[in-house]
Amino acid sequence: MLHLLLLISLGFFLQLAEAQSFTVPSKWRKPTTTLSRQDRLTLVNGLLDTVHPALNTTTGMFQGLSVPQTANMLCALSIGDRISNSTSSKDVVLQSLNTTFGRAPNIVTLRSPQLNSDAAVWGLAAIYSYKAYNDQSSLRFAQSMWAQVNRYMVTTDDATAGSHPEKTAAFPSTCNGASNAGAVFYIANNVNNTVVNSETVGTFLALSAYLYEQTQNVQYLSAAELSASFVTTVLYDGNAIRDGITLGTCDTVNDFWTSNSGVVIEGLSILASTHSTYTSRLNSLISATIPYSRWTNVSDGIIIEGPTSAADANSNGATFGYKAILVRGLYEAYSRIPSNSTEASFIQSFITVQLNALTDLSSVTGSNLYSPKWEGPPPTQLLPWGQLAAVDVLNAAVGLAEDARYDLHAITLL
Repeated sequence: MLHLLLLISLGFFLQLAEAQSFTVPSKWRKPTTTLSRQDRLTLVNGLLDTVHPALNTTTGMFQGLSVPQTANMLCALSIGDRISNSTSSKDVVLQSLNTTFGRAPNIVTLRSPQLNSDAAVWGLAAIYSYKAYNDQSSLRFAQSMWAQVNRYMVTTDDATAGSHPEKTAAFPSTCNGASNAGAVFYIANNVNNTVVNSETVGTFLALSAYLYEQTQNVQYLSAAELSASFVTTVLYDGNAIRDGITLGTCDTVNDFWTSNSGVVIEGLSILASTHSTYTSRLNSLISATIPYSRWTNVSDGIIIEGPTSAADANSNGATFGYKAILVRGLYEAYSRIPSNSTEASFIQSFITVQLNALTDLSSVTGSNLYSPKWEGPPPTQLLPWGQLAAVDVLNAAVGLAEDARYDLHAITLL
């Protein structure tokens, strides 16, 4: 049954393949940079000087950041250490993980309602820690969070039956013409709620793929493949990943956020690195998501999702840090793409546009403070969600500096 689902979704993405474009638009602002690797590391280290002291050692949370935002900051810190071959954030990351899991072994109990997306993103933070520091407790944390979320995944048998052991509400076997197998319920402590959001299922996809890569346990691969099939057939509209769906009614939530596509790109890139079946799906999503006008300004290529004014940037950080998840996913894809790939050059240019926006427009040189509004103006105070949004871009910039595969001046402009 799983192989049939994969063939169906593969056919859908092959139909989109002809529309893929990886040509850098001429309107993009500064898709190249002369910053050296050391210049980029200096930017990262300056930002870390503002992040490390913000950890509350009693709660494990960062000041000004929510439960999932803290997890995403931990992801970024571990990734940065792995890219730069450093351990500068190791103590902060491990202290946060140990403190948080010590007081809440099941992360979903930290908030109400209990959200499986919280468990998934903390699992992702833990697996990044394991990859960076080879810390065995981090691996155990990741596996425990995977088990929590996996309880709420719809199996092929569940989809056929139209029921799930954790829910009393029934649902159809298909939505949008595709199987509901691979869906992951958003809310853990409401048996009547059948909402599935892409934040949960996409992050679970990435977590499952990483766990398979690290352990070779096929249960993780099966979960990743099932969720990949669901999210790319039921939730993908050809441009980006929808925010979610109510499985009981098949009503979709047609909101779109960079982070939703980012985690799916990340998960697919892991699967595609060992299973070529996923390459067309990954390429389709990358080519559609990067220039998507809902969040990428067509006039300069800068991601504009988030605050529309400086006042808004200063006062509301609920989701403003999450566009970095798209950059994170794109960099993960970039790091796994063959050296002769036009896709990688496209990603590199897009990330560089965001880097130059951060350094030129949304910060003052030497301040180490970044606005979540990447087109500027710079902030007048430290904004935790602005710092969160910047870390993954600066990490990726360091990674790009380490990669000599591409001549930055040989990019084809549209």
